[in-house]
Amino acid sequence: MPPPPLASLLTVPIVGAPLAGGPSSPELAAAVSEAGGLGFVAAGYKTADEVAGDIDEVRRETQRPFGLNIFVPSREPVDDAAIEEYSERLAVEADRYGVALGEPRWSDDDWYAKLELTTRVCPAVVSFTFGCPDADVVSSLQGEEIAVWCTITSPAEARLAAAAGADALVDLTNSPSFDDGPVMDFFTRSSANLATAAKQTGVGHYVALSIVGVDGLPESGYMRAKVVQEKTITESGVPYSIVRATQFQEFAAAIVGSLDAGDEVRTPDALIQPIAADEVAAEVARVAVGSPLDGVANIGGPDKISFADLARRVLAKQGTDKTVVVDPKATYFGTPLTETSLVTGNDAVLGTVRFN
Repeated sequence: MPPPPLASLLTVPIVGAPLAGGPSSPELAAAVSEAGGLGFVAAGYKTADEVAGDIDEVRRETQRPFGLNIFVPSREPVDDAAIEEYSERLAVEADRYGVALGEPRWSDDDWYAKLELTTRVCPAVVSFTFGCPDADVVSSLQGEEIAVWCTITSPAEARLAAAAGADALVDLTNSPSFDDGPVMDFFTRSSANLATAAKQTGVGHYVALSIVGVDGLPESGYMRAKVVQEKTITESGVPYSIVRATQFQEFAAAIVGSLDAGDEVRTPDALIQPIAADEVAAEVARVAVGSPLDGVANIGGPDKISFADLARRVLAKQGTDKTVVVDPKATYFGTPLTETSLVTGNDAVLGTVRFN
């Protein structure tokens, strides 16, 4: 028998993405499935026995369908000199945070044992990351009524997965560059392709994540590309909701790093409203299961603070002694800001997790 269609596995259209080495846990997978979505057990970086234990724990918590994510091993040629050079650059950050760099090594991540485990426990879905298995592996799993999904990051990978017979492709493509030309080309083509496919297949609610203030920063090539994405969606004829979020708290160190000027950090004279990524995800999920807005919902962090305050907090956490200077000529990744370019108005949903 063929694997069951996705719609039969869900009562709410939510898939809990597997995040191996991160926040994924059996408890999270079970909670997503029990709520009517499809939770995933993340098998990456674990032995098959450890994964079996995680699956047992999920099944103790819920009788609903769940998925299993497995890393596909590949043995590509390695540039040892490039790895050494990258390790030297990483060592600076490792010293800053008091951690040791690991030794590079290759492993098949218990591949064959995990495939055997999959056919034994028969999750509703098995997804593959970092490649797609051969057609005979895909066919064997489908013969056990397991749906096979493959993560793809390029058109070439999509063609390989389709040729192998995958039931679904999980699209993780992104712009190959954030320079003005490539990022505009990426969002123009990908948005048009997705909107066309959504209309042809009768999608009832197209949800996209965007950025607060996106239409007020035309000097940024990335922001212009996101405006094109939004425009494509709004003009597609597909019921839609766009969630615009302020900058993630998790990006704070990178933002401050971009303002580094040797012994100083030179910040724009503007406000920023950091929000926890978890709260953005929760708002996107809330919007997704509701009726289409055919409009925009804004979400921001609970506090609007100056870029200078953000920089001081980040530097203090890093234990870095640098002077913070408010510079009217300083830009945000090359884009001039007004005081309120990146913060919400009065109609926004506000998170509760404060940035410390």
